[in-house]
Amino acid sequence: SVTSGYLLPNARYFFGNFIGGISQLLIGRGAEGVLSVFGAITRHPQFYAEVMYDLTFGKRSQDARPKVMVTSDGMMYTPNMLTNMMTENSVGSSMVTAELGRQLQADLVGSEMWRTSTLSKSTLGPIRAISNLNSKVFLGAAEALDNIYRVGLFMEQLDSGMSPSVAAKEVRRVMFDYADLTEVEKKYLRNTFTFYSFMRKNTGLILSELVTNPSRVIGQMRLIRQSVRSNIEEGYAEYGANEFYHSRLALMPGTPIYNLLRSDSGGF
Repeated sequence: SVTSGYLLPNARYFFGNFIGGISQLLIGRGAEGVLSVFGAITRHPQFYAEVMYDLTFGKRSQDARPKVMVTSDGMMYTPNMLTNMMTENSVGSSMVTAELGRQLQADLVGSEMWRTSTLSKSTLGPIRAISNLNSKVFLGAAEALDNIYRVGLFMEQLDSGMSPSVAAKEVRRVMFDYADLTEVEKKYLRNTFTFYSFMRKNTGLILSELVTNPSRVIGQMRLIRQSVRSNIEEGYAEYGANEFYHSRLALMPGTPIYNLLRSDSGGF
């Protein structure tokens, strides 16, 4: 799907994205930060739902009495205002937009090749229909999952009195701006390495948190290690790793990180 620009309807992919978003938020903000984000959503549920709708399906006509979010410093925002600020500050640049290539679909549907193609209309019609369905439904759903956390974190930052620019900076730090790449990365590296944008951004976040909040990263590593161990102990060997990798993977027995996590200093 990464190389073709198409996302097939796969429940496990969407569930994995949902869990991955929580994991990403936990590393960047910690447990208290996650609770604060969902607290902001709980305080303004209708406002949050309207922003999500606008980002996913496009802006609706302005209501006569739009929902308003009043922040702790007295600022007032409407859903349209929040949607515009997120777009202007590149807060809504999700991985599926950058990696799975809505641009690739634009090239497919609107390129000169199709306009001058000798294929019959009966052949071109289904191709365009499939591309539009994939773009509007499947990619839209995946992007909406990513925006669950982006919108929530942006609202939480504004609700606590932060300016839109500061709030956007924090969202980009934690949830990433996948379009923020150099031309070389966009042209070569992203097309060579699967999910390059995510790996690049996620590596920076983890290294930063290892210095400032190491417990957040170590806690997730312990969770992963314990999950692998539990699967193996319960007989689900297919979810474990071959013995060949036990001394080579960071979370397997015998490695320095594994020993650290088992020690008192690692908090095990």
